[in-house]
This record gives sequence, structure tokens and C-alpha cells, in this order.
Amino acid sequence: MRAFFKNRLSHVDFFHFSYLVFLLATSVIYGFRRHSFADITWIYILLLLLLILLIYLRTKISSEKLYFWLYFWYPVIFLLIIFQSMSWFLPVVNLPAIETEKFDTILYSIDSYFYDIHPVIWFARHARPIMTDIMYLFYSYYYFMPLILMTFLILHKKQWEVEKAYFILIFSFYLGYIGYMLVPARGPRFYMDIDPVQGVYIAENMRNLLNFLEANKHDVFPSMHQLIVVVILILSFRYERPFFYFSLPFSFGITISLMYCQYHYVIDVIAGTAFAFVFYFAGDYFAEKYSGYFCHQFTIKQFDAQPQPSRVRIMDEY
Repeated sequence: MRAFFKNRLSHVDFFHFSYLVFLLATSVIYGFRRHSFADITWIYILLLLLLILLIYLRTKISSEKLYFWLYFWYPVIFLLIIFQSMSWFLPVVNLPAIETEKFDTILYSIDSYFYDIHPVIWFARHARPIMTDIMYLFYSYYYFMPLILMTFLILHKKQWEVEKAYFILIFSFYLGYIGYMLVPARGPRFYMDIDPVQGVYIAENMRNLLNFLEANKHDVFPSMHQLIVVVILILSFRYERPFFYFSLPFSFGITISLMYCQYHYVIDVIAGTAFAFVFYFAGDYFAEKYSGYFCHQFTIKQFDAQPQPSRVRIMDEY
């Protein structure tokens, strides 16, 4: 059995398979409880079938370049599809909480207990148009940070760091999505009676674009922006120290933008920071302990994980 997994299944494949089975089982169970077969179930069935095909193809592909690009990008595409699917999944599993805005009320109350003036309201009162544009640039830079980190690791030929960092990021995203299921809230921009902060050149266009692209609006707790940024800081501190120092001021700007742009409560940001450390160490433990059971995500050629992974060579053509 171990030999079978070693040749065909990566740790990323395994986690995707487990997570999709969880989503499928949950949607079926709650669908039957509501006496209806949830449409979202078909999406998870199709993703599972596609994943099985990709696992099968691992032993059939001989081109290193094709292998790399296929298994680098399929988890990203799956991640985006599963995030968007939350807009259909969440009403199936937690409709009463969504309809009553129960968790927005709770999260807002927690913030209000500690602040006389809610930070989102304070930022709205002191907002300046040019600062609003800058904050939206910070907020959007988050979407590029994982790719930038992975690019640096690949260019510096750090194979094991690439494998581990990629898995930890995927692991953190999907565990963070469970927070959306347990605490479906939409955030200050919808719950609080405040006008959107206005920019000069780009803020409104970026806000409209994000609203259009994000089908799932119940994506507040924990703040995935904060969670992933902190995970990236930890990974870059360990494996790509110059990128860590470069990212620090941008990370601070991203944290401020979460409340300035009215996307998150303070408690979302605190929870995102705390969960980042938990998910990082859990993902790191899994990647280290079970590395011998799985094939590698990006390369056909197998190698042994070493305590000093920077000494392991990556595919020279990338």
C-alpha cells in the first residue's frame, strides 16, 4: 500500500481527496435532512472524478515540464472552485445563521466590547481618498503573495521547500474554509450602517471587481487574508529570508486594509493570526512525518527529504 501511494499520490492529492470527500458527505447529509439533493453535490463529485484522473496520470506523464505545470496549477484551480462553491454550500449546512446574520452580530459585539468606537467606523471617519486607493492596493497585493513566494523558491532551486510550502498553504486555505462553515458572516461592509470609503482612481473599480469575482460573501471568519499572510511570513522567514523582510511592510499594510476597507472585524484578524500559527505547525508536522508515504507534487524524479532541504536540487529547466 505504501509503495502504491509513493508512486501515485502526493500529500496535496491526499488532502484534496479527503477534503472533497468531507464536502461531498456533508452536502449529501444536509441535503437529505432538507429533503433535497443539493446541486452543489454534483460539483464535488466532478472534482473528485477529475482528481482521480489526475492521480492516475501521475504514472503516465513522461514530460517534466507538463508534469510540473499540471500539478502546480490544478490545486490552485480546485481551491478557487471550492471557494466559490461556498456560496451554495453554506446555505445548505447553516441556512438559519445566514438568514439571521447571527454571527455578524456576535463578531460585531465582540469588537464593540473592547472599543468605544469600532475601528471600522474610526477608519471611515478619518479616511482620505488617496489613502483609500493605497489600502486597496495593499488588500489586493495579498492575492499575489503566495505565487511570489513559490516563484522565489523555485528560482532558487529549493525543491523540498517548494513541496512543503505549497502543501502548508493549501492546507491552511482549506482549514480556514471550515471557519466559513462554522461562522458564516459577511463582515462590516454589509452588516454595519456605514458608507464605503471612497478613493480617487482605483478604489471603486477594485471594490466592484472583487464583489463580482467573489461569489461567496460569507468569508469573514477567520480572515484568510491575515491567516495566509502570516503563514507566508513564517515560510519566508524559514526558507526565503530576503522575501520575509521585503514582505513585512506590505503585510502590515494588508492587516490595516482589512478594517480600513470594511471587509473584516478586528476579531477576524486576531483569529486569522492565531490560526495561522496552528495551521502552519500542523501542516509542517504532517509534511515531515508522512513525506515518505507520498510522491512529490511537482517532479517525476523522487528524492529523499533532508533536514536541510535547501541542498536538494529542483528541476533545472524551471
